[in-house]
Amino acid sequence: MAKNRTLQGNLFEDNNISSDIQYWLYTAPYELCFGDGIIYINKQDEYWSPKVDLEFCNTIKKGDIVYVRASRKMLLGKCIVTSEYFDGEKRNTHCRKIKWTHFGNWIYPRRNDNLNLITNITEDHQLLSSLEDILHEEKDCKDISCGEFQNWRGVENFNYANLIHGHLKEESKEEPTIEKQIVKGRTNIVAAKYGKSDFLKEVFVNEDDYETLKNILLTKKNLVLQGAPGVGKTYSAKRLAYSIIGFKDDSKIELVQFHQNYSYEDFIMGYKPNDDGGFGLKQGVFYKFCKKAEDDPDNSYFFIIDEINRGNLSKIFGELLMLIENDYRTTSIKLAYSDELFSVPNNLYIIGMMNTADRSLAMIDYALRRRFSFYEMNAGFDSDGFKKYQKKLNNKLFDRIIDAIKNLNNTILKDDTLGSGYCIGHSYFCNWDSFDKNRLENVVLYDVIPMLKEYWFDNGNKLKEESKKLLDALK
Repeated sequence: MAKNRTLQGNLFEDNNISSDIQYWLYTAPYELCFGDGIIYINKQDEYWSPKVDLEFCNTIKKGDIVYVRASRKMLLGKCIVTSEYFDGEKRNTHCRKIKWTHFGNWIYPRRNDNLNLITNITEDHQLLSSLEDILHEEKDCKDISCGEFQNWRGVENFNYANLIHGHLKEESKEEPTIEKQIVKGRTNIVAAKYGKSDFLKEVFVNEDDYETLKNILLTKKNLVLQGAPGVGKTYSAKRLAYSIIGFKDDSKIELVQFHQNYSYEDFIMGYKPNDDGGFGLKQGVFYKFCKKAEDDPDNSYFFIIDEINRGNLSKIFGELLMLIENDYRTTSIKLAYSDELFSVPNNLYIIGMMNTADRSLAMIDYALRRRFSFYEMNAGFDSDGFKKYQKKLNNKLFDRIIDAIKNLNNTILKDDTLGSGYCIGHSYFCNWDSFDKNRLENVVLYDVIPMLKEYWFDNGNKLKEESKKLLDALK
């Protein structure tokens, strides 16, 4: 990095920064075009403001330099503005063509900058100097995974077959696992293929169960995975989405958790306090994700809701409770706050998770029952995947505890006050690279037995009997 730069002349001279043009910092929004592509602003973006619109359309000129970043931590490169602004194909979108001079992935030097879409940094000589020094550092090309690249704010809609709007378009007959070099000599993108076989290796269900899950979701579009703690509901939901997408692509998945205070304003839209001391209309997470899916109709998107039965569904979904039904997808209805006509796209799938062992929750709302299919997830100790995993650990103590847990689950199944929804799940014992006795003891003593205390809080003899069986198996 350059040090002790005190004169503007030195700054410009050292890094060839011209005083005749302006320099801008652009925080890439939902898409980023590559090669001789575009940058753009959209009035629906949460960081849009009239000032941003004015600067983008009227203040920026052809020949100005733009440094592009994704979120607070990643610098993507530097480009030259090559056109006046023009209206994009999407509503309320203004665009400018750009030509890259540098493209890659560097650490952005200031971690606490605000996320303005466009910021004039012409007078910020220290930042300009830092950016130029970073861009001129010699370094090897860094391989990054599909998920990492797409999670940077600004490249969420990256598509391997067609690089955004046809720029550097490369149709490929190969599988999406191939490595594509986006800008020669800089950044490689590696897509991790994910299919049924990968799902079955990681999620301990059999092949028939996988096909059932997949078919239900694709047909109904709304699915709830219900089951006892530890059966891997959240883990399975995400990997089911991966298997349908075809590779691990977190940009097409949104995960939220419902709770008693979760509201329509959080989920769809509502008025929230702003920096000026007043209130502004803010878009909620589901609204934004629907728009994202709507703009990419050729791909599937998955909205995952943890603890779906903890929220007040009528309060959270509001008028959209009808629109999520398969038969009403693409049907439009006016939103309560904006009077905007809105619909839920056909390529959006909703997966909810529900813990059946939580006594504090009331019965699920019938409105939810009618709109979702419900799939019971069970402990996977007898699945082929878990048996292979158990064989790999190859430990007699581990085998003894698993047998004890399976016997415990049989007891729970036969208990009229409990049942399958209260069985102990396999995930408590998963993802171990090697056997760990202390970890096994901790799971039994501090996860399983406390759960049994909840199950048999009114039956001390049963609790003592079943706990003793587990403790004996540990010896």
